[in-house]
Amino acid sequence: MRASLILIIASVVLISCSILKNKEVERIKYHDLDLSIIDTNDILIAISPDDPNYELGSPFAFVNSKYDTIIPNGKYYATYADTLKTFAIVSDHKLGMIGIDRNENILFKVFKFDNGPDYINEGLFRVIRNNKIGYANKYGEIVIPCQFECAYYFENGKAKVSNNCKEIKDYEHSRWESDSWYFIDKTGKRIE
Repeated sequence: MRASLILIIASVVLISCSILKNKEVERIKYHDLDLSIIDTNDILIAISPDDPNYELGSPFAFVNSKYDTIIPNGKYYATYADTLKTFAIVSDHKLGMIGIDRNENILFKVFKFDNGPDYINEGLFRVIRNNKIGYANKYGEIVIPCQFECAYYFENGKAKVSNNCKEIKDYEHSRWESDSWYFIDKTGKRIE
């Protein structure tokens, strides 16, 4: 009886060690970057389980400096950022390109341009809420509310916008038409 109990305890210990060892091997394989050289206390890093050098479209997870997985692999199918400090642009199967914060709160949908997220021009990029376009800064903060039906990127300190326009599709491309275009400055104030 005592020998059986010792054998059971030894088996449990060996199995537990084997499981822990396998998990550590998976962890080393999954997280093979040395994040200790980077001060990442407030930054999450996108890491691919297949390749430590994340490339767009690869599976990924966001991890902290202790290699704790904060946003798991497979939650989103793509990220357009290698780090997440205040926000990151990710692609969701249902919602498309969205901006999320560290807690995965959805901040906005991202305006799509050239099959990817809108470029940051003069410190701002276009975002969408309630089917209206506005502008956010590089920190993911909406600085010009989403209020326009059509809105171009900023150039020379101004952007062309309209509250009444329609989209015309020409095969694979589209364009906007409006009789009421005007310009705004970076505060959203109408200037022309």
